[in-house]
Amino acid sequence: MLSFCRRGPQGELLLCVLNFTPLQRDGYWLGAPAAGSWREVFNSDAARYGGGNQGNLGEVWTLPEECHGYPQRLSLCLPGLAALVFRYEGA
Repeated sequence: MLSFCRRGPQGELLLCVLNFTPLQRDGYWLGAPAAGSWREVFNSDAARYGGGNQGNLGEVWTLPEECHGYPQRLSLCLPGLAALVFRYEGA
């Protein structure tokens, strides 16, 4: 797994997650820098890209538990050999 945060062209907060293993990870905990909703804006496992269409149903919400040095955590579905990008939508 590899994850990192970036700012988009309009200053939006983006969380990028890459699963380099062939195994899907359900309920994978990942630290988040901000509380609230994170919208899945890209998933390389989507059917439109020839994938198995596994993912997070478009949106996930943080839980108020510290994880990986961040004050919040997300519980994610990470398809095998996939890249996902989440955009912070706010509280």
